[in-house]
Amino acid sequence: MPTKVAVFSAFELPAVVNAGLGNFDDYSAEFIVGVILNGQKGDTEAKAHQLLELLADPETPLRCRALAEKYFDMDKGAEKYLSLYAKM
Repeated sequence: MPTKVAVFSAFELPAVVNAGLGNFDDYSAEFIVGVILNGQKGDTEAKAHQLLELLADPETPLRCRALAEKYFDMDKGAEKYLSLYAKM
């Protein structure tokens, strides 16, 4: 997963990514925080409208922040790594 997705989420902004990028397809479905481009011809206008809707939705920043806190929290990540290393 590219760092930019975590940064956008932490700054409470939706992301626009290609389909299949890391786990973002699942994250976006869970939190409704981005637009996934699938490369279909003529789909660009619909995806642009989808992004505008996300930007206009006052709940989008909250969902983006929730995604960042659940999946990209540095403290939680460090704790998980420390726990794994302790088990080795």
